[in-house]
Amino acid sequence: MTISNNSLALSLITITFIYTLIGCSSDNNPNEVITEYIEAELNEDYQKMYSLLSESDKQTYTLNEYSQVKSGEDAELAILIKKNTNYQIKGIEIENSSAVAIVEFQRPDIMAMMGDFFLNAFNNAMVDTSEIVENIEEQIESDAVTYESFNEEYFLVLQSDGWKIFEDLQLEKKRIEVTDEANEIIKQIDGYMSKFDYNSAKESFEKLNSLEADLLDENIIDKIESFSNQLDLITEIDIYDIESRYINTGLNRESAGIRFKIRNNSDYDLNRVKVNVFYLDENDRTIYEESYTPVVVSEYSIGDNQPLKAGYIYQMPDRRFWTSDSVPSEWQEGNVNVGIAEIQIAQ
Repeated sequence: MTISNNSLALSLITITFIYTLIGCSSDNNPNEVITEYIEAELNEDYQKMYSLLSESDKQTYTLNEYSQVKSGEDAELAILIKKNTNYQIKGIEIENSSAVAIVEFQRPDIMAMMGDFFLNAFNNAMVDTSEIVENIEEQIESDAVTYESFNEEYFLVLQSDGWKIFEDLQLEKKRIEVTDEANEIIKQIDGYMSKFDYNSAKESFEKLNSLEADLLDENIIDKIESFSNQLDLITEIDIYDIESRYINTGLNRESAGIRFKIRNNSDYDLNRVKVNVFYLDENDRTIYEESYTPVVVSEYSIGDNQPLKAGYIYQMPDRRFWTSDSVPSEWQEGNVNVGIAEIQIAQ
């Protein structure tokens, strides 16, 4: 039996059409899948969300792992916001076996609603989450709600069992792992810097700088840049003429006091210079440490509030000391280890 080219082409078109109907039938279309997924997300139904994921996403996390990752995002305040979030699917673009949907969300604008509350909490140096939630609930009940709108993209892939949400969890998992590694290295560098072990800090910095930058958030990128500047310049900042002894702070009280000079030998003005002081006993063992910031430029600063300019020297006024009442009595007077722990270049 001979089949003509036209008949063969028609058969292939028919098969493709039938497959398309099966894959994109009303039982499973991108619009319905996205709606189900968002509804499950807003209601914290992680099992339902997981059932709508692509096969590659499911290979990255088990249901239990996925639930733990997602539930970790749902603090009390976040749950309240979700319960009062509205959404609308603005459009879906389908190309072959993939699709992208634009979804517009409207949710309570927390910063707008809680501006005065946050300001008061900041001034009192404390934030009580339960009070924030209670305050927002009251505003929602009284319809005194300010909403913010934003768009999010959702990606889908067409599998043999229909359209599925593609979160790219493999990339997200890698991002989490790299971020955790970066934060651990940052702790190491901070530790080395605080003890003036700049060589070890540079070795750890090389590890930090070798991580994939595309997987790191802006805060870590900024930290990397800050470390880079500090490690390049910190050896050009000299601390000298160190004097440490007990001083009378009045009412027959004695405190451990220290004074010093700082010379900026670099070509940059410095907005911040942090000094760490380690107090040692008669056996040269560190028994206490204290940090002082003699140079700091900030809108909240009290005092000089001037940068340490390139080539300039910081000197404390005569008979003035940085003091601490918490240095143990085992301190051997005058036995200290002092160094630069942190610097910040003026912008």
